[in-house]
Amino acid sequence: MRDRRASLCVNLLAFLESRYSAIHPEIPQCGIEGRSHTTMPTNLNPQSQLNLESRILRALCNESSPSATRPAILASLRSHQWQDPEHRVVFEALTALPGRQSTDLREQLPAQATRMGFPDVNWPHYFAPANDHAALESLVADLLNCAKRNSS
Repeated sequence: MRDRRASLCVNLLAFLESRYSAIHPEIPQCGIEGRSHTTMPTNLNPQSQLNLESRILRALCNESSPSATRPAILASLRSHQWQDPEHRVVFEALTALPGRQSTDLREQLPAQATRMGFPDVNWPHYFAPANDHAALESLVADLLNCAKRNSS
């Protein structure tokens, strides 16, 4: 009886998740995979986390004027384990250049990364205009929640 209930719960959860993502495709999902009919979700899709990291870094590189929340956002990401080494380099370069506007960052970030020993960062990717208008704060919250679930 217990196995049947667990199976029904897992099936219901999968159905609700599919309906929710169909209704709200703009909300990033952590990409829970690895379901079976008798177990709970176990793995988070690392591609979703990479995507969130990239979107956050692009938003930080393209801010026309640094917002008042930028120092808090950078501080909250300080302990994040970046999935892509290039993402870590871009983040470290951003934190080394606080309070700069995007026009200054375009000139100074590549030089900062080179001084750090990483001259081959794909800067056009980070400076490309973002089509994503999601709030930076919500992207950071989604990333940290995904990372927290992934580590537990």
